[in-house]
Amino acid sequence: TQPYFIDVKSVATVPANFTMEATLSIDSAPPDNLTATRLEFEPGAFGTQLSNSIDSGETQRYVVEAQAGQPLAARFPTGLGVKLIIFGADGNVLLPDSANATSWQGLLPDPQAYFIDVKSVAGVPVDYTLEVVLPPVAEEAPTQSGTTAERIVFEPGNPVAQVQGRVNPGQFRRYVIEMGAGQAILVRFPSGIGVQLVIAGEDGTILLPETANANSWQGELPATQNYMLDVRSVSGAVVDYTLEVVILTAAGPAPEPERIQLQPGATSVKVGGSLEANQVQRYVLAAEADQALTLRFLSGFGVRFVLFGQDGAVLVPDSANATSWQGVLPTAQDYFIDVQSTQQMPVNYTLEIVVP
Repeated sequence: TQPYFIDVKSVATVPANFTMEATLSIDSAPPDNLTATRLEFEPGAFGTQLSNSIDSGETQRYVVEAQAGQPLAARFPTGLGVKLIIFGADGNVLLPDSANATSWQGLLPDPQAYFIDVKSVAGVPVDYTLEVVLPPVAEEAPTQSGTTAERIVFEPGNPVAQVQGRVNPGQFRRYVIEMGAGQAILVRFPSGIGVQLVIAGEDGTILLPETANANSWQGELPATQNYMLDVRSVSGAVVDYTLEVVILTAAGPAPEPERIQLQPGATSVKVGGSLEANQVQRYVLAAEADQALTLRFLSGFGVRFVLFGQDGAVLVPDSANATSWQGVLPTAQDYFIDVQSTQQMPVNYTLEIVVP
């Protein structure tokens, strides 16, 4: 039992009002009267698949022995109307019933037996295939204090750096970059399947946690310091990868918004212009509740838009990399449309705004 903290962070450039509802539910304990089928792996194999049928309302149980820190992945390649529950022999629930999950991936905390329950949520019998991958613990698993990190170096005048590497099942490789406060970067894998990214500052600030299961990240760095980029294997085989880090120009102050005005009787308007590298042009549109809105670029390569309300509600986030959107606006207020350049060169664009 301990307190848990929920941080509410603004992603708007204007004051925002919000209401948050928190609901605490308690999962019932998994049934203890089930006979578990032990999963067997072929010699040298890290994964196994099995097919079975399950009746409506039934739960079937499987068990594997695992070590502390060993990665486990479970999913259904086939089968609708079934979900997963995963817990240890000590009762520690890793994937609760309430998650209604069909897949899970993570590191196992303790050396013990782990139970994988397949539970039917369908009203009819279901055929399914369960895949379980359990790579071994890395023989030389690096630790926070003993890891040797490779420093990423940028050539003078070049904002892009790439490194190639290889990671074995259950292991990770660490890279380090030194960046300034407010500096924006993009980190991604141009090549490599079966790896994920974890990013943290040397002060302990975690920007991209392991639980995100992410293979890319973009954002502004909070402090001037070294940042660790961990490339983690989530595959049962050796993976070759390319890691790319792009230094983006830190965003300056938001420009004065250009208010969108439609001519009497018109339902659409076109706006456009030219953006320098990583520049943002902001538009503002007054709209009513339940008003339909369509946004799309008629021309322009290397641009995207972000859409959010004056109350801070984000309808189209930066991470969507959107070039078109259609939806219904939830409340009567001003809505901001940020057109952003994603190129390292000037770009021209035309944006159509349709308010039927």
